[in-house]
Amino acid sequence: EDFFTVFFISVGCSIDLHFIFMHPTLVLSTLAALLLTKTLVTSAVCHFSGLSLATSIQIGLLLSQSGEFSFVMINTLFSLGNFSVFQNQLLVTVGALSLASTPLFESLGRNLAQSLEDKKRNKEPSRQDTAVDVIVCGYGRVGRMITQVLDKRLVPWVAYDTNPRVVNEARAKDLPVFYGDCRQMAREKDFVGGGVKMVVSTFADSQTLRAAIKTKEMHPDVKVLAAVSSVRSAQEVQQRGIVPIMPMLPEDSMLLNLPLGVAVLNKLGYSKEEITPLIQETRLKLMQEEQNKRKALLDSHSDGTGAENKL
Repeated sequence: EDFFTVFFISVGCSIDLHFIFMHPTLVLSTLAALLLTKTLVTSAVCHFSGLSLATSIQIGLLLSQSGEFSFVMINTLFSLGNFSVFQNQLLVTVGALSLASTPLFESLGRNLAQSLEDKKRNKEPSRQDTAVDVIVCGYGRVGRMITQVLDKRLVPWVAYDTNPRVVNEARAKDLPVFYGDCRQMAREKDFVGGGVKMVVSTFADSQTLRAAIKTKEMHPDVKVLAAVSSVRSAQEVQQRGIVPIMPMLPEDSMLLNLPLGVAVLNKLGYSKEEITPLIQETRLKLMQEEQNKRKALLDSHSDGTGAENKL
């Protein structure tokens, strides 16, 4: 803390007010160029990395200032004779002013992001606007498999995931998948709206299990299914009224996790006669997809070998 105190005091002292009054246009234009360029570049990188536009702009504004290491570079280059006294004064003053503007741009970014999120929320249907029967926490392989099974029976559902890329890809397909952390959302009273019959948690970590237990405590009439990774965890959640799901096969295979989809439909009240044909159809479809992927991989390998032989 003492180091940061000394650093920011030295930054404040480096602001040359006389220099600003003598060259206001140059200082302000250079400062604006710095802030605008860093905001645009940082926002673009964040957006292309999968973050939402609102979050990208907020991060861009928050990181638009000059970094602390820039002062080290400026002083080093000045001592080596690469910068004149005038250039050194200009860069140090602009860097100090940009750091001083951090609270302003942090507040601006937060308010702007909130405004964009509110507009987007008003345009898009949300869970509160659409009656759903099942809430799926996690839209990974297991979550996608469960929702595919639910779609076969026309069961309305909504899913939440913390991976922006996963959410954006699902939203591009007009699927009811939204960005959200069920581990945090479970603490809210309105997480489970009216009409929800079931909450399915697809992750088996301890924090997610605690969220599932919290959901069951706050909504005892709602069925809660939770993935578990051990017998001990299964016994613990079962004592809390939660149906444990412990896949006996690896999680990274949608085909091998079909029992999770069976458990969801079973708890929703569908009979075995209704579930069996659906599961068989889904299994055949997934097997065909696996075969197509394997064939494509073998074909690409064969083409590569052929090209090497020609060379």
